[in-house]
Amino acid sequence: MKSMKNMKSIYTAFLSVIFILFPFIIYFGLNYFSPVFFAIFLFLLLIIRVVTMPSGKKWLKAIMISFIAAYCLSIGFSDGGQVLRYYPVLMTLYVAMLFALSLLDEVPIIEKFAQLSGKPYPDGARAYMRTLTKVWVLLLIINASIAAYSACCQSIDFWLFYNGFLSYVFIAGFMALEWCFRQWYRRKYFPGFE
Repeated sequence: MKSMKNMKSIYTAFLSVIFILFPFIIYFGLNYFSPVFFAIFLFLLLIIRVVTMPSGKKWLKAIMISFIAAYCLSIGFSDGGQVLRYYPVLMTLYVAMLFALSLLDEVPIIEKFAQLSGKPYPDGARAYMRTLTKVWVLLLIINASIAAYSACCQSIDFWLFYNGFLSYVFIAGFMALEWCFRQWYRRKYFPGFE
């Protein structure tokens, strides 16, 4: 059982690296491979990822598989891989959707992340985490909009610069600012609670 869990962790880490590097893989790979190759490769990676996700909302998995199939088919029938450039847009919108859907639950995704640390937090922090989840949704939609603009209206070099570098700086910068704000917020509204 432990080896299966280790394999799943290794596979998840592998997929994360592939998905982060995918703009570079597209940029350099289109010189050597056709868009059909990328469509098949991406389809297999994403389907395996969806199938290995924890069983939960089966309707969400069905929708995801449908979107993956439609996107990969459109890649296969596209000319020159233009549709591949929308991959970061779709992935960012997918994460935004997960955050937004979590707002329908009693515990939003940011609070679930906080619970993973195992540290207790004051009840008053729940409102902050719900608001932070909303801010993440907005931030991800802005990021997806810029990624879409880079895909449709900019050169592939700019697209790679934004989606392979600048968007990560943008997200990391927000995380750093939020961490600083959270420290101030905790001291102001929850003094003595560490």
